[in-house]
Amino acid sequence: MALLGTGTHEAVAFADGRQIGRSTFSVTKMSTGEFLQNASKLAIGYNFPSYGKEVWLEWIESAQNFAITKEQETPDPLDVAGI
Repeated sequence: MALLGTGTHEAVAFADGRQIGRSTFSVTKMSTGEFLQNASKLAIGYNFPSYGKEVWLEWIESAQNFAITKEQETPDPLDVAGI
């Protein structure tokens, strides 16, 4: 999809010459080119999906997107027990 360029686009699906679906999507062109390779990253989203929770987002190269790989209670930064 990076070949489409930055902006809003629309995809239309046809079967036997008849329209069976339509979807609008956005593309953001990254500085790395059309397909990011050999990259890995973990990002943590706090207070998502609700306050006091966090999700771990890991880059999935084959999907060219982040996926939620873990959800947990946000650890208390003032709790030093066991350190």
